[in-house]
Amino acid sequence: MFGLEHILHPISVDDFVDNYQGEKALYIPGKEGKFPDLFDWEQINDQINFSRPSRESIRLIFEKQPLDSRQLANLAEWMVKGATLVINSVQQIDPVVSRFATSLGNDMNAGININCYASYPSKQGFDNHYDGHDVFIIQTSGKKAWKVFEPTRKYPLDIDNIPKGEPPESDPYLECDMGVGDVLYIPRGHWHYALASEPSIHLTVSNNQRCGIDFLLWMAEQLRNNDEFLRKDFPVTQLDLLGGNRSSKAFLEHVDSFRNHIKQILDDDNLIESFLHFSMIKNPVPRNFQLPDLALMKDNISPETQFRMSVDQKILTRFDEVSNSGQLIVRGHILNMTKVGKEIIEILVNPEKGVFITGKNLQEVNPDASWDDIKMLLLFLFENGILELK
Repeated sequence: MFGLEHILHPISVDDFVDNYQGEKALYIPGKEGKFPDLFDWEQINDQINFSRPSRESIRLIFEKQPLDSRQLANLAEWMVKGATLVINSVQQIDPVVSRFATSLGNDMNAGININCYASYPSKQGFDNHYDGHDVFIIQTSGKKAWKVFEPTRKYPLDIDNIPKGEPPESDPYLECDMGVGDVLYIPRGHWHYALASEPSIHLTVSNNQRCGIDFLLWMAEQLRNNDEFLRKDFPVTQLDLLGGNRSSKAFLEHVDSFRNHIKQILDDDNLIESFLHFSMIKNPVPRNFQLPDLALMKDNISPETQFRMSVDQKILTRFDEVSNSGQLIVRGHILNMTKVGKEIIEILVNPEKGVFITGKNLQEVNPDASWDDIKMLLLFLFENGILELK
């Protein structure tokens, strides 16, 4: 319901990926009802009235500067003056937004964070700026006018440590008046700002796609503990190229060896597969606790206990016929499975329609697996939120 296809409709996912993602902003007119129950004034009032706001979770921005958190006590007055109310990471506090973030994270293969911005007409809450991550803007109430400008720095990152500089002097290349159900996609690096024309709520849905810098940082982390050559010193002591009296011959030979070593690493067919699995691990599904069953399951589980795979979880599998061992690769985990057999893995991932997973039917497909082994597997998957009770 809330996946990428739904957000983009009527634009196709292929059109978006091929022509817009990372390159150009896209405005998608929608209609009321496109995003039912997705954080409107009722949810905002609940957060203000029945939660314990902090500077980190709820804040006010006035004339482009954050106000002291104590000013939340004067929320109404400040918003009438033109302050913007910001509620951070609403996927952590609202079940509908959480499902939205999980579904989109499955499609984008990236972590999703969603902030809420509520404002009245009169003042621009934020300067013309750009982000180091892509965003979808989703209007859930009221109207807001947006302007998007060309980037002055291509593909910036949130971890950049250089000044952003000044926005472009050219006119915006996209202008739109967003109403309820409308969507605006803004790639990282594209300058933008907005102004409400009536009381407005929009969600900023951020996602960090994996890039070459992520790949290099990940690769260095993987190789640091196990690659002796890469831990070896470069021979630069008294190097003549640095003003010393030793020949550069050994240094240049080491550089050539370094190039060949890195090429050999990059030519390994398993490298890309491992990086993709790393992307799954770094994009976990929020834990869905089931009480009181979670605390009591160790004592109450039986071969007849009925489970199902979490509806929010994304699952990949790998099985080695030679060693008769497999893996479940899920968002947040890689699970090595050495005692349960290929048949059990297949049932876990692709159960028959309408049939729940039980220890009994797992034993039926693999009689060699003991109940103790299956019980440990089911408990582990349940305790980590990969299996849910019926």
